[in-house]
Amino acid sequence: MLTTNSSLNSAIEPRPLFPAEHYNSQSSLISSSSLLTAIDKAENTHVSGFKLITRRIKSTVSSVFNRMIKKITRNNVTMYSEAPQLIGTTIHPHIASKYQDKIDFSGVGVVNALKSTNIKREDYNVLVNNIIRPLNETPQITKESIKTPGEIIISIAGIIKEAPDDIMNKKELEEIIKKTWLDGSLSRQSLYNMAELIKIKINNYPEIINKIDEVLQLLENNFFITKRNDNYYGRLFETELSKFIIDHPNMNMLKVRDTISSFILDDFQCLSSDDQLSLCACLANRMFSDPPAWRDKLICANHFVREPDPECFVKMIKYSGKYSIPLILSVAVKYIISSQGTVALKNEATKYYIHKILPQRQIFSSLSDSRNIKNSAYGLLLPYQKNYLLSNPPSLGAGIRPIDKYMRPTVGVELNEHDAIALSNERTIGIGVSGSSNILNFLFKKLQLEYEGFPEDDAKLATASWLSYSGGHSFNEAYSVFSFMSQGSFKPLSFNELKTSSLLSEIAITHSYNKVVETAIALSN
Repeated sequence: MLTTNSSLNSAIEPRPLFPAEHYNSQSSLISSSSLLTAIDKAENTHVSGFKLITRRIKSTVSSVFNRMIKKITRNNVTMYSEAPQLIGTTIHPHIASKYQDKIDFSGVGVVNALKSTNIKREDYNVLVNNIIRPLNETPQITKESIKTPGEIIISIAGIIKEAPDDIMNKKELEEIIKKTWLDGSLSRQSLYNMAELIKIKINNYPEIINKIDEVLQLLENNFFITKRNDNYYGRLFETELSKFIIDHPNMNMLKVRDTISSFILDDFQCLSSDDQLSLCACLANRMFSDPPAWRDKLICANHFVREPDPECFVKMIKYSGKYSIPLILSVAVKYIISSQGTVALKNEATKYYIHKILPQRQIFSSLSDSRNIKNSAYGLLLPYQKNYLLSNPPSLGAGIRPIDKYMRPTVGVELNEHDAIALSNERTIGIGVSGSSNILNFLFKKLQLEYEGFPEDDAKLATASWLSYSGGHSFNEAYSVFSFMSQGSFKPLSFNELKTSSLLSEIAITHSYNKVVETAIALSN
């Protein structure tokens, strides 16, 4: 998310979770070695009476030096002997994300296997001290998993999908389940209503009814923030949805791209040469600090970041290949808050952002130094969650997802209105209500007036897809901004309504929902 005010920028600067200072055994080793060398030189250049003193000093330093070597060697053994005992334990997600190169974690943070032999004593101690209860269990003493209403609906969807095809109204039942889950009003009551309707329609199949009743017994008794935020199926759904739309843009989205490109180039050409150079430097810096994985292999974008001159900028804005739509949307946000020619538009969006959007954003501590978390991840799955059915992962470079840098709501945190509504209706949370959506929303309104036939609905869908695919804001966080201006309140996004906006959205939502159900079936077997 980009703010439009320097004070706001400083307010949301991520803070390291741990202090930067670390004990450096290697530097201590060098210092001790240097001291011994210095003593040798002193011995050779002074009288023999001094040798007795220096021998005693050398003896003491050598003893310390040898103990230090043993300590360093002990701490850097190939595999700490007790490390295999970690298998089967659940590690806190914030810690698990830092050890994914050494340890294979399940989707809920359980240690499946040790991938690396380079697990040191200190690694083991950190992991042991961050063992938590399994994420699929309540804080209560219980041996059974609990499920949210949304999770139970998906479980029932899997039961019906695997039921015999001779059930006369199987397709009708699957459609009822899908509409219930995609709607923006998931609740215990909507779940029970759906379950009772299904049981009435399949009263001749008691074995299926029994399976449904067994799943219903797992319904949560209370509202757990961490479990709602985990929302594996919701995050998987939006990850698949954003990927599908980014990979299959419709003609209207290409029109959105070209219209925004023309808007930017028209403004850029009106600036003086000095202003153009200054603006290019500013934009390159903003792009350098916000590197999504999908942009890593875009030659035109990388060239501009390295050489931020007007010629490279124009080439980048005119780019029309793969990922050109998320590229132009991301550059447009940075351009509007940086260019002298868009000050009026920026000020209008900023005023609305400060009064309406900012109160709904909670600033969370940084999870890690951003230099250490570059990866090829995309979408909104949390670091310890996996897409089990991903058969053809996109060929992305290295980048940083905003959700990998920020902590999310947890126990003891007072939720703002937007996040409370989102979690209660099992809508995915990214890094909060989207400021980028706010800026683009004002741009879209302007373009609708200036360019006949500007496809605003497709522009919004492309924006939400870009933000989610980049691992920043969820669809709900993007559309909350779009809808707040007309409704005056935060309403959970209904994907049933979004399906009606275009053929692309209908196909993409159906595809993504089916992926979720397939995953639920695979996890239950």
